[in-house]
Amino acid sequence: AEVAARRGQLLPYVIFLRVTPLLPNTFINVASPLAGVPVWPFSLGTLLGCMPNNFVAVGAGTRLSSMNSLADLYDARAILLGLGFGALALMSAWLQRRHAGASAHIAVKEE
Repeated sequence: AEVAARRGQLLPYVIFLRVTPLLPNTFINVASPLAGVPVWPFSLGTLLGCMPNNFVAVGAGTRLSSMNSLADLYDARAILLGLGFGALALMSAWLQRRHAGASAHIAVKEE
């Protein structure tokens, strides 16, 4: 029911779930079709949401021979990229919800 109610806002939620380490990707992969998430928001959200983690992994792989500790794994650019993607996903969902609320408020005034 929640997925059906937010059908137009699923992309930012999928992106946010993929960017943040709140849920394992395997759980998201299994739960999304069971919850009725359509293929396009799931696929595009997975593509965009996994990008920051992939950049970190590729960056770590290129620096692997010169790493001295695990602290060298993450650099400021990769962390800011992940935070930026997460913030954009949340901002998009918030703006869509705010716009939908404003539209409903205007419709009620017109009646």
